[in-house]
Amino acid sequence: MWFGRKQRNRRSGRRNVLDVKLRSDQLRRSRLRLGALAFAVLFGTGFGLYLLWRIGEWTLNRLVYENRAFAI
Repeated sequence: MWFGRKQRNRRSGRRNVLDVKLRSDQLRRSRLRLGALAFAVLFGTGFGLYLLWRIGEWTLNRLVYENRAFAI
């Protein structure tokens, strides 16, 4: 075939042949990291709000309810 067309890679014209970027263990690791981060943020927010509530309660008890200057 001297005058025929040259053979070329037929797949080069396609846009998405196979889009594999991460291995399954890397994907699992990234999902686990994201889940742990979400859990830590939720737990930290809950614990911070609880701590703020307890400090506010202690402050009110100490400075208002048990203060002799405000006693009737």
